[in-house]
Amino acid sequence: MRKTNIFAITLLFIMLLSFSINIFATQNNQLVFEYENMSVVFESDTTFSVTEREYIADMLVYGESDVTLVQPRSWCWLTGHDSKTEYVTIITHKKYDTVPRCLEEVYEVTTCSKCDLYDMVLISGMRIACCEED
Repeated sequence: MRKTNIFAITLLFIMLLSFSINIFATQNNQLVFEYENMSVVFESDTTFSVTEREYIADMLVYGESDVTLVQPRSWCWLTGHDSKTEYVTIITHKKYDTVPRCLEEVYEVTTCSKCDLYDMVLISGMRIACCEED
């Protein structure tokens, strides 16, 4: 009986430790941003910083933003852009009344580390089944 209690306590401790590590990692390397009826998903190997991801997600969901993360583009006229391009997925939940109810859109997002360039081009869109009918 005593070995069972020690085993249960040890197992509980390991589970709590793994959950806390998982939550800490998720907060520091967030790849999915949830909005009212939308999810913005970044690739697991993204090179965008957490701040850039949050800014890009807000721009994709809400449109243009007043926030500028980096400097104006005038410097890039002389030196050229230092751009990086990645794919970002937006899932709009319960957009349609019938199954498949959700819309998945993939955007090609290009940013420049030297200026405020944020270029977002819709690459594809298709209906997916991720939410059940009400």
